[in-house]
Order: sequence, then C-alpha cells, then structure tokens
Amino acid sequence: MDSSLGCGKMLQHVEEFCRFHGLFRQGEGIVVACSGGPDSMALAQFLYERRKPWGLRLCIAHFEHGIRGQDAVQDARFVEEWCREHGLMFRMDSAKVPILAKKKGISVETAARELRYGFLERLRRELGYDSIATAHHADDQAETVLLRILRGSGMDGLAAMLPRSGHIVRPFLSARKRELEDFCVARGLEPRHDATNDIPACTRNRVRLDLLPRLMKDYNPGIVLSLCHLAELAAEQRAYIAGEVQGIFSAAVRHGDVTELSQAMFRSYPPALQRALLRRFVQEAVGGLKDLEFHHFSSLRDLLLHGRTGERRELPGGWMAELSYGWMRLFRWKEKLSEKELPEYALCVPGRTLLPEYGICVEALLLREKPEHTASEEYYCDYGCLSGEVLVRTRRKGDRISLSMGHKSLKKLLVDEHVPKGERNRMPVFVSGNEVLWLPPLRRSSLYALGPSTERVLYLRVEKLKKEGMTHDEG
Repeated sequence: MDSSLGCGKMLQHVEEFCRFHGLFRQGEGIVVACSGGPDSMALAQFLYERRKPWGLRLCIAHFEHGIRGQDAVQDARFVEEWCREHGLMFRMDSAKVPILAKKKGISVETAARELRYGFLERLRRELGYDSIATAHHADDQAETVLLRILRGSGMDGLAAMLPRSGHIVRPFLSARKRELEDFCVARGLEPRHDATNDIPACTRNRVRLDLLPRLMKDYNPGIVLSLCHLAELAAEQRAYIAGEVQGIFSAAVRHGDVTELSQAMFRSYPPALQRALLRRFVQEAVGGLKDLEFHHFSSLRDLLLHGRTGERRELPGGWMAELSYGWMRLFRWKEKLSEKELPEYALCVPGRTLLPEYGICVEALLLREKPEHTASEEYYCDYGCLSGEVLVRTRRKGDRISLSMGHKSLKKLLVDEHVPKGERNRMPVFVSGNEVLWLPPLRRSSLYALGPSTERVLYLRVEKLKKEGMTHDEG
C-alpha cells in the first residue's frame, strides 16, 4: 500500500476526530508543544497544513530540560529552524530540571513535566491563545490505561487521557505512533530522537518497551486499540454517571452540622448509581477518598441497604459512619491516645488548624495554580490526587517518604539530617492515607506533583505559635 494513501486515510481520520470532539474552532490561537521528535513534529506539520482552512494562529513551543546536553540544544535548533522555514512563531524556555528536582525533593520526570506544562500555560496566557496542543497518540493512551490497571484503578482512572482536558487538546489520540512516523517520512521530515525513551528506567518506559510489545506478540496483536476503546467507554460511562449523580445529589444529601445521606433514596437507585453517589458523598463529607478501598465502600453500601439506626462502620483515618433514623452521617472518631503520643489532627481544608502540642498553626488553601515560590515551611501538591484527608501526626514505625531517587525511611532521614533524638518523636509528619507527604522543614514527598490535569492545588503553610498561642482548631 502506498504510504501517501495510508497517510491520507490517517489524516482524514484525525480531522474527523478533531471535528467530533470540537478541538479547534475558526480563529483560535494554539500553542503547539514540540520537542522535535516524530510525534510532535507530525503534530506541528498537521496543524501547519490546516492553519489556513481552519483559521488557526499557531505558536510552536519548545522546552529544553537541561538533561541531555548538546543533543537537547540541537533539538531546540532543529525546531526553531523548521519554524523559520515555515514562517511560524517559535518560543522556547529552558531549565536545569535535575537541579530543581533535587532541590524540591521530586523525581526528574515529575519536575520536567511540571516545568514544561507551566511554560506552555504561561505562554498561552501571554499570547491570549485558547489551547495547548500535545501529540499524545493511541499508543500513549494504551500505555496510560495499562499503568492505571496495574495500579488498581477504577473507572475514573481507566478513562485515562481525554481529547480535551481544560486547555489541553490531544488531536492525535485516535492515531497510532507508526502512522505519525509514516506521515513524517511522507512530508520529508527528519525528526530528532530522544535516546532516554529507549532506557527502561521508569515504569512507563518499561510498559512501552517490554509489557505492551509482549502483550501484542503473545496475547492480542490489537491490544492498543482495545485499550483505547476501553478508555473511551470508561470516559463515556463516567461522564454519564457523573451527570446522573449531579442531578440527584441535592435531593439525596442534606447539610447541617454534618453532611448526611438519605437511606431511602439511596436504596431506590441501581447499584452503579449507588456506588457513584456514595463516592461523591464520602468525598464531600470527608474531603477526599485517600486510603478508602473497595471493601470500605462495600461496607458503607451494605450499611445503607440493610442497616438499622445505631449501626456503625469504622473507616480509615479515624472516621466513623453511623446510621440514624434513615440517614447516614460521617464523623471523626478517635480512640484514646497513649500519654506519650502527641495527638493526631485532621487539617481543615481550606482553613487554619492549630496544633498546640506541636507548637504550630497550619494554613491550608485550595488554589488554581501553584505558588510562584515556596520556602521550607510551605508545601503544595495536586489536591485531586489525594483520596483521603491530610493528617498531622508523629512518625510511626515503618514510615517512609517518596523522594526523587526512591523511598527513604523517616528514621534514616532524621539521622542523616542530624536531628537530635529528643526532637525526632515530636516533629509533625503530614500524611494522607499511608503516604508521608511532608516532613517540614526537611523534605517534601515526590508524590502528587502538579500536572496538566490538575484542577486544584493544595497549599499548606506552617507558622510557629507563640507560647501563649491558642489551644483549639479554627475551622
């Protein structure tokens, strides 16, 4: 088959995909993320050829991560020269990602993504453009779904990447990687190659280089499309069920001193709607879903379906569910603490929480964007990634924190930082579920970094209390 015919079919399919999902409108300004590799060069070429018929204003944006030395410099020059030849606006930015990752205690991959998307969003706002186009394709989507399956994701995770997420558009989600490579050949493009993609140093690379090819060879040659179809179906079902829950939530839930869910109304809904309604109710009442597993929700569902007044179910994080005269409510419940143990606090989010035993006050805010600069007494993360409340407690046996170079026990961290023994068991440890988020002022976890899908940023700031400081929480 003539490669040009194959490219024509692929391009027609991509155009239909863009129209179906309404990714581009006449006169829009688009920031095109372009690394210089085959996928992003195919995207730049595709939008360049459609800029006039679609009335698009384009800016090709390149971010240099300071990781690959002279090769990266050549990548930037390659993209810039291509833009010059085609009369397109070119913008670039750069950073020493490894240095920043080490400074912030996050992985190089996370730091690179954070800085790259930060640059793209700043550029979009500066130019007054509408969207940021990325070259994620069907093979990327299949990898993402596989990763989510391996991590035990539910329907939300299986939906993976959407054609549009906020200002991010992904016109190539229906195209295969080999089709984009053929398109580059047909247009005479000679993209750059990033050798780090060939090294199985991270989980995604191992999935792409080992697991997915093995599944294609030994089990299902069409698994990429199957996984993409799974993501599409999951996204459609998630959107539909979320809409249904939105329509019934106000009638099934009442707000007072505590948030309560109607047992009678809950029983009237089918199981799929019950589970979705229950997840939203718990998320609103508790402030997240972290550390809550399938069996916890099954226990709550059983309580609502078969329970009687006075029956309870204990949940992680010190929460208790209680049924009272046809309504289920959630409230904080703590067993008596050892006299030697400092109390555990659940942070008010948003709000201020006083922790007198630790001598601090914690301010929690929910922001749209990350703060420009943070000091050692400040912390931020993707609030949507937390599925449970943020607690402050003392360290416990087995506590470990995720750093850019792997996990490290808090015990070893405190020894390495030369923290006196008498202070180690009185330091506040910020956790969500079983994950240590922050040990101020020493380390921040590399988990839950901001990304393109981040909608709310959890920002925390610690202030030291004066000796005569207050002794209760402020909500």
